[in-house]
Amino acid sequence: MNYDLPWNPQRIEQRIGRCHRYGQKHDVVVINFLNERNAADQRVLELLAEKFKLFSGIFGASDEVLHEARPIIFGGDNYSEEWHAEAARRGLLNLPTTLDALDHLCDEKNVALFTRYGVLTETELRSRHEIWVEQYFKKVNIEAETTETIARTMVMPAAAAYLKDLTQALSAATALGLPAAGLQQTAEELGEAIDALRAAIEKLSVQNRDLGGDEVHEKAVHMRDHVIPAMNAVREAGDRLERLVTHDQWPMPTYREILFVK
Repeated sequence: MNYDLPWNPQRIEQRIGRCHRYGQKHDVVVINFLNERNAADQRVLELLAEKFKLFSGIFGASDEVLHEARPIIFGGDNYSEEWHAEAARRGLLNLPTTLDALDHLCDEKNVALFTRYGVLTETELRSRHEIWVEQYFKKVNIEAETTETIARTMVMPAAAAYLKDLTQALSAATALGLPAAGLQQTAEELGEAIDALRAAIEKLSVQNRDLGGDEVHEKAVHMRDHVIPAMNAVREAGDRLERLVTHDQWPMPTYREILFVK
């Protein structure tokens, strides 16, 4: 007796095989409990019926089936551009962001699935879609404001303090006639990185205040297409400064500390 119904017909065969052996004289009865009021169980039963029907039609043709199945397997890096191109060629969905996925929630086949088993009506599903899109917009908006605040009040002051130390050391070395090319180059590199961070912060601030429109979905699209890339640009500028500013002056745990030290 099994208290669940596996979605894979092979699992059912395996369970039967544990107690039903070749040569035995008595029949074996296998019972799988099914909750008819549970939408997931109903869907599993439906899939099993479809798959058993499929298997009955191709029984004995395993070599051909395997041959037919091999082309759908992708053995490469699923995060690579190669796979993105291959997925597009096969007509598979490529949904890189939460909003991309949410926009498919109310596709006809999904609405049919939820309504068929009495999980959600189409109106309820669309209501949830609207709520989740609004949550997406608000969360990204808050994350962007937090990113801007951290960059302005923590990263920028730390970089400026280190630049001040460098310029003072450079002035002292020059006054004493000491070689200072290394200090000069480091100060220039740091100054360029600070300028890049400042430019990225300003762009993020503008994009996050814009909001992208009056409708919630328009705002969510703006967050995805403009605010998140602007946040990433601030993060890249901050990562560059993390590799330049002294350990004592950096205000947050570094990647080195997180990964290797603490």
